[in-house]
Amino acid sequence: MNKHSFIILLFLVFANFSVLKAQNTELDSLQNLLDNHSEDDTVKINLFLEIAYAHETHLEKVLINAKKGLELAEELDFESGKAKAWRIMGDYYSSISDYSQSFQCYEKGLKVAEKIGSKTGITACLNGIGIIYDTEGNYTQALIFYQKGLKLNEEIGSKEDIEIFLINIGVIHDAQGNHEKALEYYKKALKISENIEDKEGRVICLLNIGDVYITQKEYDKSLDYTKQGLALAEEIGYHEGVNYCLESLGEIYQKKGDYEQAFQHYNKALNAYQEIDDKYSICTAYLGIARLHFEQQDYAKSLDYANKTLQITNEIQVLIEKRDTHELLSQIYATTNEYQKAYKNYLEYKMLNDSVFNKKNIQETTGLEYQYKHEKEKQVIALEQAKKDAIQEAESKQQSKVRNLLITGIVLTILCVLMAVYGLFLKRKANTILAEQKQEIENTNEEPNQINEELNQINEELNTTVDTVNEQKSAIEKNHQKTQASINYASRIQQALLPSQKMFSKFFPEHFILYKPKDIVSGDFYYFKKINQFLAIAVGDCTGHGVPGAFVSLLGIAFLNEIIAKKEIKTSAQVLEELRKQVKTSLKQTSEDTQSKDGIDISFCIINTETKILQFSGAYSPLYLIRDKELLEIKGTKNPIGIHLKEKAFENHEIQLQKEDRFYLFSDGYQDQFGGDQGMKFMTKKFKQLLLEVSTTSFEKQKEILESKFQTWKKGRKQVDDITVLGFKV
Repeated sequence: MNKHSFIILLFLVFANFSVLKAQNTELDSLQNLLDNHSEDDTVKINLFLEIAYAHETHLEKVLINAKKGLELAEELDFESGKAKAWRIMGDYYSSISDYSQSFQCYEKGLKVAEKIGSKTGITACLNGIGIIYDTEGNYTQALIFYQKGLKLNEEIGSKEDIEIFLINIGVIHDAQGNHEKALEYYKKALKISENIEDKEGRVICLLNIGDVYITQKEYDKSLDYTKQGLALAEEIGYHEGVNYCLESLGEIYQKKGDYEQAFQHYNKALNAYQEIDDKYSICTAYLGIARLHFEQQDYAKSLDYANKTLQITNEIQVLIEKRDTHELLSQIYATTNEYQKAYKNYLEYKMLNDSVFNKKNIQETTGLEYQYKHEKEKQVIALEQAKKDAIQEAESKQQSKVRNLLITGIVLTILCVLMAVYGLFLKRKANTILAEQKQEIENTNEEPNQINEELNQINEELNTTVDTVNEQKSAIEKNHQKTQASINYASRIQQALLPSQKMFSKFFPEHFILYKPKDIVSGDFYYFKKINQFLAIAVGDCTGHGVPGAFVSLLGIAFLNEIIAKKEIKTSAQVLEELRKQVKTSLKQTSEDTQSKDGIDISFCIINTETKILQFSGAYSPLYLIRDKELLEIKGTKNPIGIHLKEKAFENHEIQLQKEDRFYLFSDGYQDQFGGDQGMKFMTKKFKQLLLEVSTTSFEKQKEILESKFQTWKKGRKQVDDITVLGFKV
């Protein structure tokens, strides 16, 4: 998210104070009324809360008065007072970047507001919770709360609050790279701010529009809008707006290459932030100055400011700025030839970037690792592309690497177990010796000196045994770390083998992929390949999950690549027959009593883009087609990809595509999830009904609903299996 937009979001929560103050009643007058009001009643509660609002520039007094109001409201069971008090406290904790406390307060305030039907209270809490999700980079949840708030305010007709939610939704679109959509929301909000003469809101809109133009590299437009915002903020005495505009101007001048002006504006903003101890804004200003020094090749100062930024991000836990700081540190260390530190910070950046955007770009991470090990002399960023090319090896070599990796992980795991058993044996042996000696001591009172000597010897043996156990424990822990690292690396390889979102979008503009591994690595996989006019698409569900399932899934992907490349393959059924043959050979499944019962359930499609005919074959797994608001199930053959007591030939189904046909491939993880009030499985019937209900919406919305429904159904229970659902329209 754009840093200025986010800071403004936090301010918007406190900007509501001026709306809610008792018609701008002077603080002194409110305090006098409170001092002269001796009775503990609702009037006194409201006075505490109004004084809390009035103290918007003295945050510690906001919290003190809000707590007093809450305490009395709970004593008198005054629901409206409780709702307002929780909301004020949520605003306070949000302003000091204590998002955990803030979230709890907003949740409690929302619960009370819903109980008494206070729509204004509900929307304020929805906005506050949305901002916290926004801060954490959870844009999906943030947007859900913002849209709820916007809808409710449109029902109420509160233009001031509609303006706030439009800005917040615009910020989400801006953060996700949908800049035109962001501009649309910002300009709607700007129009409302002009109509209702909300000058502070107008400053915010002008600044956010300017920030979008920075992203689009239209620096002259950005400069114009930001200067308009600065002039208006100075005119009305809106100090926070002035500071944000100064920081934004610093960024604009930096982009234009005017470093003198950039430093001047950044430092003005930083001084103002430091005066009010606004940690979040101090953090963003530090980061801007660090980038400026980096561009001027003053790496020592750049490193100093970047470390200051990182310290604050760790303190207040803001993901976006922490991610960007690690990225800058990686660039600094790479430029100064400190490649190990560069690689370490790049990994931190990638991990945080995955957390924010829920994507794993394995090729970039592997590129840095390759550069650190083999070409320390070259810069980090220049080698990322070289490693991407190295990763794209022949599919036969991929299979060999995966096998070696997984065998290593299994061997390490077995070693860990053996060492743990050996440690347990040593401990039991020590306990046995101790018990025998204790019994001897209890059964005799003779020769005390000899007994003492024996006890001393026992103690020495026990100490030696304990040392041995501790050494074994340390060795086990180290081996566990190695095993975990191997599994993590296997996950990166698995992700690299899955088709990219970009590839899917190229051939299926309307689609979604819901992919939720139960463990670090998954027994599910999805597959796509284009050969001439044919598009092959599949979802596989391998025996088990975790490492064993992942091993089989990687074999499945490798074999499919090899099979489809053969020109003599004509039908989807032929593909599955050949896949079964290769899996059985690879896993040495030679008879019904074999020890290896591993296999794959798969739904596999081949689409002829010229004839518009879709072929389908399934190994246990079906294909769902939704046509004319009806769900049609094309069942797979009741045989797995692997050994089976009674093997059947796989059936081949052909479907002539029609406009608006929607297809769904999936594993059984979604239907098998336990949840609901009774702790039962979701089941196929509910799954079919859910797909039918969501099929009329966009595929992006379908994925969102499926994800939300899954979390609601699960109700905090553990995920029982890997989950893959793939929907597409040809």
